[in-house]
Amino acid sequence: MPAKAAPLPAAAIEPLLETMGEMRPPRVVLLPPGAGNADATATLFAHSLIEDVTIGLCALRSVSVIAPYTAAQISLQADKASTYEQHAISYILDTRLTNEGSRQTLFTQLIFFANDEVIWADRFTLDDRGLMKSRQEIARQIAFAIASQVERNETMRKTYEGNGGSYRSYLLGQRYLKQLNLPEVRRARKSFREALNQNADLAPAMSGLARSYFVEWLLTARGDSELLALAEQHARDAIAIDDTLAAGYRELGVVKLYSRQFDESIEFHERAEALSPQHANVIASYADTLVQASRPDGGLRKIEAAINLNPIAPDEYFWTAAGACYSLGQYDQALAYIERMRDPTPADRLAAASWGMLGNRKKASQYVRKTFEVHPDFNLEKWMAIVPFREEWQKTHYGEGLRKAGF
Repeated sequence: MPAKAAPLPAAAIEPLLETMGEMRPPRVVLLPPGAGNADATATLFAHSLIEDVTIGLCALRSVSVIAPYTAAQISLQADKASTYEQHAISYILDTRLTNEGSRQTLFTQLIFFANDEVIWADRFTLDDRGLMKSRQEIARQIAFAIASQVERNETMRKTYEGNGGSYRSYLLGQRYLKQLNLPEVRRARKSFREALNQNADLAPAMSGLARSYFVEWLLTARGDSELLALAEQHARDAIAIDDTLAAGYRELGVVKLYSRQFDESIEFHERAEALSPQHANVIASYADTLVQASRPDGGLRKIEAAINLNPIAPDEYFWTAAGACYSLGQYDQALAYIERMRDPTPADRLAAASWGMLGNRKKASQYVRKTFEVHPDFNLEKWMAIVPFREEWQKTHYGEGLRKAGF
């Protein structure tokens, strides 16, 4: 049995109360585990387990949880202390995989950064029987150690209980779904179905199934209405299983956005955010909906909040922010966000339009050329016909920039 967490040390309580008094909850980052000499399968599930615990903790209002993407980037930094200071992180969950005879275990320790004090540490098994208990206990101990009044019931979902094999299939599906190509997306779908075959009430697996159909719709780019319909069906199924989880509402909101049902998309994203107010990807998805629904000011506020939670963010966050800035006439800021993308190629058209509106035809033409190198058949009129803005002013404004750029 894992030991009970010790009471929060006095050295940690005072800074915590000061932070909470300022209405800024303390920030916690859960670092993915170092593999050591662990086998690839154990490493895969340990990474997925920590990511899933992180997402579960996003439902808490007493802490601010660093998103998994940024946590993974932080784990790669040579000078982690500077990174913790830079992003105002108060608590770090450090994890590593170890071998104990024939089984793999996950060692975890929660560290209070201000004085480098280990508040709590424990070891968890990763076999099917121990996987569920590990997930719940890690989340519970973190919640207890940081503040005694956290909403622990939000981090221990009953749908996870009693079926480690189902949960393992779900984690595997989540891992496959990160690879944006059709074979991996379909492998993810298979894993989600396996999870649901073992536990039909596993709402996160049902949400993953919905996501797989939407991602396939995006990748195939054929406008296949059947794929969107399947995504919507499974998103609604996920909500029916557990209407306290944000994922089903988020997936339903995304489907409604690409079905041009903007009000419904906003409504479902609003519900998702209310359920998981610290979930960076939910907030970023909501931001994208607001921008395309011709509410770029609200979209910019949302995406800035998402970046604050996920500061070493994936490119789509910065792309969404750039689009919001462009629609607000903040062309320099739009370009600054595009420059933060690791691969800015998808935003070449937006960069060209921004330079066009700034009157710099020379810079704009560079991005026009880059666009045609990637998309030799690009046609401005066809492109403008499918741009998914709700109101005509926003589409006209975007078209103006593209024409000034030289398209």
